[in-house]
Amino acid sequence: MPILLTKSQEKKVLMTTAIVSGMGFADMMAVNTALPVMQTQLGMDAASALWVAEIYLLFVASLMMMGGALGDRFGYRRVLRYGILAFAASSLLCAVSTSGDMLIFARATQGLAAAFVLPSSLALLNACFPPDQRGKAIGSWTAISSMMIPLGPLAGGAAVDLLSWHWIFIINLPLCAAAFLFLRGVPKPPFGQTATAHLDIIGIIGITSGLGALVFGLLEGARRGFGDDLVLVSLIAAAVLLPLLIIYEAICKHPMLPLWMFRRRVFVLVNVQTFLFFAGFQGSLFLLPFFHIQVYGLTALQAGAAGLPISIAIVLLSRPVGKLMDKHGAGPLLASAPFLVAGGLFWLAQAPADGNFFRHVLPALAVLATGLGFFIAPLTTVALNAAGEGRSGLASAVNNSMARIAGLVSVAMMGVLLTNGFTKNLATSLDALGLDPEQMKLITDQVHRLGALVPPASLSQNQAAALDISVRTAFTAGFSDAVLVASVSTVLAGFVGIIGLKAFSRPASQSEDRNT
Repeated sequence: MPILLTKSQEKKVLMTTAIVSGMGFADMMAVNTALPVMQTQLGMDAASALWVAEIYLLFVASLMMMGGALGDRFGYRRVLRYGILAFAASSLLCAVSTSGDMLIFARATQGLAAAFVLPSSLALLNACFPPDQRGKAIGSWTAISSMMIPLGPLAGGAAVDLLSWHWIFIINLPLCAAAFLFLRGVPKPPFGQTATAHLDIIGIIGITSGLGALVFGLLEGARRGFGDDLVLVSLIAAAVLLPLLIIYEAICKHPMLPLWMFRRRVFVLVNVQTFLFFAGFQGSLFLLPFFHIQVYGLTALQAGAAGLPISIAIVLLSRPVGKLMDKHGAGPLLASAPFLVAGGLFWLAQAPADGNFFRHVLPALAVLATGLGFFIAPLTTVALNAAGEGRSGLASAVNNSMARIAGLVSVAMMGVLLTNGFTKNLATSLDALGLDPEQMKLITDQVHRLGALVPPASLSQNQAAALDISVRTAFTAGFSDAVLVASVSTVLAGFVGIIGLKAFSRPASQSEDRNT
């Protein structure tokens, strides 16, 4: 009979895991909010700015399963301890970066650290509570961690407007210290960790190389053109490496991703739904600060505050949703919430270039946020238990990897859609501005800076005003194209939820397949 944790120990588990998980998401949101300003101050083009976000997601996505396996084998607390220290050190490196290239490298190290802490934090939560209390515990964890979500955009915006973007990363240091102190009071978890794990070095290299080649091809394709030799080689390499990885994992004695888990219907469905949902949600969320700042002219702090409806909805709904899951299962929520999010995204895609936040963006965000509040806690609950008891570290790692891979691919694809839409619409409108050849060249040479395009000094006042309208209109057209695609992805996630309605509603203790 496992020795249950005391109420004080349970609170320390919740605080540790919530701070770690919330910190990773808050940092990503802070960077996204400040990225338009960072792009300008560091002189980056749009593709380089995307790399600042993408390199973090690349290492998180590709190394997450390794982090989960290490937690299952060596203990969630130990992996968390070293991961928190690594995240603090990498955040400091980001803070002292003085160029775009240095920041991209520092963000890669930060992604490496996050890949260790994220799966182990959720697995520790799962292993510290008995099965009949996990829904409520995850609901509490979601509510607490969601309180940190506004910290990211608000801190990012405030840092940019009042101090400098470097402070975005310095904020992580006290958060890491708090998580580390709470972790010291967490005992050995009474549940889970019955499985052993091995490091699959070839698998780790394969997934990092394959995803890296895919993202490089997409991002650099938007900058160099998809006919560029290096871009073509990268895309071909991704098309070869990723299928080869699956084949290798099928024959490997100790695979990073045990393919037997895909014989479990609930495991397949929850991860497919995760991928589709986060492909739509994360890609749109990444573009939103650019739209707020470069089209509606909001400050970085205002753009950060614009995301508050999402955080408020998650905080208000998470605990009630957790209690509902304990009584009725997660299925109905996972089958309905994605359609709310899709509706919010479709509404958001209709925002005009000459509109305003309160009339054209806030209502859409309110609908999106409500759907997200109903979705996160049930998805987390089902995903953690989808691989069976004692494998929550691996299950968490796979599900987190799916979410991060979805975001990784989505941000790259959204960047392509945004750039293509912007370029096409701007080229059409430039002809009407009466520009001379030199002015036209100065503008077209900057097209990959998107909304950060600097107008030539030789433009007349009327020409500069007309160019500003053209740039904002072109950006809005590209933004709309990208968000419409994102809404389709979340609709597909809803259909997966309907297909898995019964499987998602089944208690974890009954979700084991007979063939595992």
